[in-house]
Amino acid sequence: MGRCHDLMEARYLELSGLHCPKCGATNISGGSVDIQGGGAIQQVTCEACDASWHDCYTLTGMILEEETALARK
Repeated sequence: MGRCHDLMEARYLELSGLHCPKCGATNISGGSVDIQGGGAIQQVTCEACDASWHDCYTLTGMILEEETALARK
């Protein structure tokens, strides 16, 4: 991948993955999430220009259900 791809990816991440990296539209939709070890991938499609790509996720932590229940009380 070249410099253009790196800049496109940096901009996509800067916008929190909420805009199409090709046309900038916000009407994007994600498919199911495929969990792989300590990360996951999800296919995303732009409804405006039909571009598709994969979002890549990394496991950064966890929250025990008990802690969530205690926080609600």
